[in-house]
Amino acid sequence: MKKVVLILMIALTGLSLFAQNTPNRSLIAPQFEYHPNKKKANRTVPTKEIITTKKVGKSILTWKGKTQNLGRIDHNKPTTGVFEFVNTGNQPVIIKDAKGSCGCTDTTFPKTAILPGKTARVTATYDAKNIGPFKKTVTVYTNIDEGGGTILNITGEVIWRL
Repeated sequence: MKKVVLILMIALTGLSLFAQNTPNRSLIAPQFEYHPNKKKANRTVPTKEIITTKKVGKSILTWKGKTQNLGRIDHNKPTTGVFEFVNTGNQPVIIKDAKGSCGCTDTTFPKTAILPGKTARVTATYDAKNIGPFKKTVTVYTNIDEGGGTILNITGEVIWRL
């Protein structure tokens, strides 16, 4: 009799363990998925909408898109994203610095003042040494910033080609 009761208790305990809710798998899912055989467009054009980013007094800096998808790029072949902006104010704008989020992103920017009505560019070159998707930022600091700079984004995927 003791053996029967013991077997029933073990069986019921085992069933109750299986009846419990399973953990939510979406909480441990990766942030992005890597699909090497999935075809994507090689390059996409940054958004065409005009975004006014900074305004101090009479200086306005207007970016023509803050995000650029570099698409699929070959391993160890650096690729450059170009971000255009216009000084739509009536005072000169000076870019003090443009910094990448890590050592894998190099930036260039104009060293002279951008006069009112003129267009200029900031470039971000990604070194493409790590295989897989990437998302990097470039922070641009100007004389019209009030503390923080303007954040630009480059995204894409580095692939290995034989």
